[in-house]
Amino acid sequence: MIFMTDAAGALTYVSPEWHGLTGQDQREAVGQGWFERLHSEDGAVLRAVIKEAAQAKAEFIVRFRLSRDGGGSIWAAAGAVPSYGPPDQTFLGFLGSITELVPGSESPTAHGSLGRFVPPPRPPSTWWPTTC
Repeated sequence: MIFMTDAAGALTYVSPEWHGLTGQDQREAVGQGWFERLHSEDGAVLRAVIKEAAQAKAEFIVRFRLSRDGGGSIWAAAGAVPSYGPPDQTFLGFLGSITELVPGSESPTAHGSLGRFVPPPRPPSTWWPTTC
C-alpha cells in the first residue's frame, strides 16, 4: 500500500488497503492517527526516524508492528523517498509504501534508519488483491 506525508512527516494519504489491513478508516489515519494502529512499543522509534528523515529530507526505512482489526498484530516494513515540487524544488514530504512482512522475517524490535527501502518478499495475505 502507498502513503504520502507532508513536509513535517504527518500522513496526508494512505491507500484503501490500510483499512483492510488495520480496520482503521483512511480519514482516521491522516495526521498522526495512524499511530493508533502501532504497537505501543514501536511509536517512539517511528517518530524518531520520520523526524530525522524530514529534517534531512532523506529516504528512510522502518520495521514495526501494526495492530490488526479484531486483535493481533503483524510486522510491516515501510520506506519512503522525499518528494519535491515548485517553486524551487520545495520539499513537500514523502511518498512511500508499506509491506506486510513474511512471518519469521521480522526482528524482535522495531527499528529504522535513513536509507533506501527495498521491499521484502510479499507474503500470502487476505488484504492484498490477487487479481488486477
